[in-house]
Amino acid sequence: IPPRSRPYRIVLLFLAFVTSVGWIYSSATELVAILSTFGVILGANPSVVGLTVLAWGNSAGDLVGNVAIAKSGFAQMALHGCFGAPLLNILLGLGLSMLFLSWRESPVNVKYDSIALMTGCMILITLAIIYFGLVRNGYTASPELGRVLYSVYGLYLLIAVYMSTSFIVATSGIAYLAAGVLIYVVWKVWRRA
Repeated sequence: IPPRSRPYRIVLLFLAFVTSVGWIYSSATELVAILSTFGVILGANPSVVGLTVLAWGNSAGDLVGNVAIAKSGFAQMALHGCFGAPLLNILLGLGLSMLFLSWRESPVNVKYDSIALMTGCMILITLAIIYFGLVRNGYTASPELGRVLYSVYGLYLLIAVYMSTSFIVATSGIAYLAAGVLIYVVWKVWRRA
């Protein structure tokens, strides 16, 4: 029998929320541990495991939700969801993690490699492509823009996997070269579209 009093319902709602967050945290921790174990067993670079399996698994729910929202006729809401969910994930997920780590140990040392540099460049390039692509088409998302974004992502993954598995030590110079190749390919595809 559900409770009838309003304060009791609010307490139960709060407890359900806290329990859900706990389960999500536990599941995510175990998932990261399993993926890290597979990465160690297969000899894969942790950056590549994060860029592929973990990123795809993390984005699958957003992809399904945003496609369903767009098909329902709310394309504007889906577009904002595409940017809002990762932004919230970065700001809260990374921000809270760094905050809690800084309370325990000070300062927090973050390993920064050439793949991280290329990822940062990739984010900036992708945002520029989306902005200029929407401005060019009168703020209308075209199939050409989608093809360009898919091709940039595919090329980015290929370069990241190559950089992590290459016998040549990937330096920041290679990351800048990879970013330059990405810009050139995008420019060529864009001119053809």
